[in-house]
Amino acid sequence: MALIVEDGTGKSDAESYNSVAEAIVYITKFYPSSTFLTSTTEEQEAFCRQATQYLDMKYGGRWLGDKSNKTQALDWPRQDAEIDGYLQESNQLPQKLKDAAFEAIQIFVAGDDPFEANDSFGTVKSEAVKVGPISESIEYMGGKSTYKKYPKVDNIVRAIIESAGNLERG
Repeated sequence: MALIVEDGTGKSDAESYNSVAEAIVYITKFYPSSTFLTSTTEEQEAFCRQATQYLDMKYGGRWLGDKSNKTQALDWPRQDAEIDGYLQESNQLPQKLKDAAFEAIQIFVAGDDPFEANDSFGTVKSEAVKVGPISESIEYMGGKSTYKKYPKVDNIVRAIIESAGNLERG
């Protein structure tokens, strides 16, 4: 089944923010030894779909602006999204979104599932370590997320999502 790429028109059947060809260019530049480059076309298309699904699931509801139309399958394109001080064209996808999707592809290529709980975080209730004047204290038990974090993707999308809170001075 051929990959259906969002082209800025708000397709009702779009599956990916990037084409395989675009992903190959980016990944060749930044990850030349990535197994994405030697994967079959079907596998590459699946990675593109997974990356897009991950972005929409993780950041959905926090994107800047509003969906361009109610029938579009994906969260982008959007209208009234101001990015870096400029209004994003409502019929285009921001490059930061595409770059985040390329990086998310690498998460799946590595065999990670970003929504799968990571057992390595345990459920420590309390722990304190002191070495001279330096001390560290840890207490989890239900408070620490067990999901992996992907700071590179988070940093790329930072400019296209709503901030957690705004501080206004009067």
